[in-house]
Amino acid sequence: MFASKLSEGLVALGHQVVFLGLYAAPLADLQPKGAECFDLDGNSASFISLDLLRNLKQFIADHKPDVIQANGSDTLKYAALCKSQFPQIPFIYRLISMPSYWMGTNPIKRMVYRYFYGKTDFVTGVGRPAIEQLCNLMNYPPAQTNVIYRGVDEDVFDKNASREMLRKALNLSAQAQVFITVGALKDEKDHHFMIEAFAQMNHFEKERHLVILGEGDLKGVLQAKSKSLGLEMKIHFVGFKDNVGEWLAGSDLFLLTSRIEGVPGVVIEAAIQELTTLALDVGGVREVIKHEETGIALPNREVDSFAFYADYLLNNPALLAEMGRMQEN
Repeated sequence: MFASKLSEGLVALGHQVVFLGLYAAPLADLQPKGAECFDLDGNSASFISLDLLRNLKQFIADHKPDVIQANGSDTLKYAALCKSQFPQIPFIYRLISMPSYWMGTNPIKRMVYRYFYGKTDFVTGVGRPAIEQLCNLMNYPPAQTNVIYRGVDEDVFDKNASREMLRKALNLSAQAQVFITVGALKDEKDHHFMIEAFAQMNHFEKERHLVILGEGDLKGVLQAKSKSLGLEMKIHFVGFKDNVGEWLAGSDLFLLTSRIEGVPGVVIEAAIQELTTLALDVGGVREVIKHEETGIALPNREVDSFAFYADYLLNNPALLAEMGRMQEN
């Protein structure tokens, strides 16, 4: 999403942008306005696909870009391996998460990634903790880094109209209380933890529902888990939505249970709609949440504690609304 928004911003400034995917386009395909969009349909199963690498080198040779921006994940290794063939093209890497999470502790793997990072000309990161960890782990020069926070849409939606839209879309009563989360359905977002916590929340005095926005390989597994807990009528998998802000504005509490985050931009999106967040304190979460002022950031990954705070916040609507308003500061 960041790469798509950045592409649109660069196009608006008069630049030519090629938006290139290494793999096949996902279900929620991004098509930044004004950019040329391509997918190389590479194989993601292997650590390095020689066919994909060869196709990427040919693509760069054909398009002759002035700058290559690699946006997170596997783009680092492929762009780094292209650098020797195109040393004159500046290579910027966008660090989207905490390096220690996906790099692990294997010394050989860290050595390999140190080589990849050594091929970059500059690294931008989603937040200060991510950049600091990169410099410490990889001995990367701080002078070749900068923090560029993720941009978000600033449209503010009417809360009453949004509540009505959401409840009508899901056939819920006007009194229903709604938890919401937004993110890809993959391991690092840990929707399993969220569903287990939701199962422990008080559903008897209030009609409560959990709305999950996003797509991913774990959708079927998570739906099966919801059914096994008897919650298939209370947990709603609504897929990808263009109007995320409207869904946030119509909800009562945003939940974030990720195992790792750089800086969760969706918490900022929630704040724009004055929606309070209950999160696990990982990565750069504290860069966007002032604990017990603009939201709750819990230090421990404990299902019972998370469920308790969710119940507590929804049972104290005045506190919830005050936290939402405090986010303006």
